[in-house]
Amino acid sequence: MRESEFFYENSLIGKSLINDYLKKLEPEIKKLNESLNLRYTSEYGFINLPDDRALILKIKNLTLQKKENDLEYLVVIGIGGSSLGTIAILEAIKGKFYNLLHNTPKIIFVESLDTFYLTQVIHLLEDSFKSGKKVLLNLISNSGTTTESIANFEILIAVMKKYIDNYHKYVVVTTDKGSLLNKIAIENRFEVLETPNLVSGRFSVLSAVGFFPLALLGIDIEKLVYGAKVMRKRCLSIKENPAAINAIVMYLSNQGKKNIYESLFFSIELEALGKWYRQLVAESVGKEFTKFGNKINAGITPTVAIGSNDMHSMFQLYIAGPKDKLLHIISLDKTPSINIPKHIEYSNLVNNIQNKPAAIIMGAIIKSVKLSFKERSIPFTECLLNSNDEFSVGEFLMMKQIEVIYLAYLFMVNPFDQPNVELYKENLKKLLKR
Repeated sequence: MRESEFFYENSLIGKSLINDYLKKLEPEIKKLNESLNLRYTSEYGFINLPDDRALILKIKNLTLQKKENDLEYLVVIGIGGSSLGTIAILEAIKGKFYNLLHNTPKIIFVESLDTFYLTQVIHLLEDSFKSGKKVLLNLISNSGTTTESIANFEILIAVMKKYIDNYHKYVVVTTDKGSLLNKIAIENRFEVLETPNLVSGRFSVLSAVGFFPLALLGIDIEKLVYGAKVMRKRCLSIKENPAAINAIVMYLSNQGKKNIYESLFFSIELEALGKWYRQLVAESVGKEFTKFGNKINAGITPTVAIGSNDMHSMFQLYIAGPKDKLLHIISLDKTPSINIPKHIEYSNLVNNIQNKPAAIIMGAIIKSVKLSFKERSIPFTECLLNSNDEFSVGEFLMMKQIEVIYLAYLFMVNPFDQPNVELYKENLKKLLKR
């Protein structure tokens, strides 16, 4: 399988400076390599997830047990790191219209406590139950105490209880080993998938959090982890390390007052990958204090755009607006073949597009965007994924996770905590208590 390619020559960061910072990253690269032998006993344990054969075997067996012919819906109840990665992989590989293309089971993601949305979900599930179809709930919460997820689960399990006597057979709970939710799930005879305690939610996409729902929907998790392993090897090396180089470019650009990092995907299906990565960067690097207790208010603002859609909404700002952005252009090498037909009556509207593959035109659009950036000295980097298959997506996921570790090291912040998110949770608990 062809590996992804990365390009940095238009980042406006000199190669010698990048090499200087690569030397500064060597201790962290060494630490990640050492963590390969520690399994899940360190916070860097996420890099060991692709090697967990016992987990992959368990997921495959559970998928065979739960995928009944009359299973109409899989409902994933989770928020943030418990759902973003799964959505990203599904849309990248199966497309945004998965539910509309006669696939079974269909999937519903229940994240926020949005009562209008929940009302519609309840109607869908009740219609399914009344027609004799089955529904599977997958509650995902590493801590087991996520307010939105537990509230949504209580609402939907109540609906299920009204229609199914043996409802416990249609619930899978994914949570940390030893959590209170784990204990309650076992007491209720729910199937339980455990997540490693030291693997935080935003680094859990290649764990049971993502693997179970994805495997149930026909995603090849073996190819996914193979891509992750191949990229992991590249990103744990000293030379030609795409994660390290991209982290350095991001850090140095930020030091030069470019504090917005826009991921520009030239594929609509990859948009959710950008939203997954947005959380990864924002929560891992956006910190008030360094690891040594010094106040820093570090962070890069990650944003997501889609080409060529957003060339008609954002391009004017890129060119004429403040020079506070570093752009990362992500595109696919292999795409489906669709030709523009030749219609005489439309031939005078746009020249030089008829009888050409749509991919050729999109390629020209990407080149024109890059040329415009170069002409205006707007810095950008590039990622060329071979395709949107499991291997390439697995590569992207692993590269971005390791990239964020290096970025946090350069900022001298802890990439694994989110103390200020806990502030909102504590205030929420106080309000609910009142």
